[in-house]
Amino acid sequence: MAVSGKAVTHPSEWEFCGYQEIQSPKKRKGIIDFKRLMSLLDIESYDQLKEAHSGWVDSVISNEKHARESKWT
Repeated sequence: MAVSGKAVTHPSEWEFCGYQEIQSPKKRKGIIDFKRLMSLLDIESYDQLKEAHSGWVDSVISNEKHARESKWT
């Protein structure tokens, strides 16, 4: 993630990332199956998904224990 690499302080600042795909999805040709994701997470609405996702990301960032994981980069 660009945050752990210190390129940005929050993923919302990085134009091409999974954070943007959930928080501000493209109208066409998105890469996330939101219905399936919400089903897996037992979340009923897209607004709940956005809120939960944002909270999870902010929680990790505020703990300052986020580090680059080689399996993802």
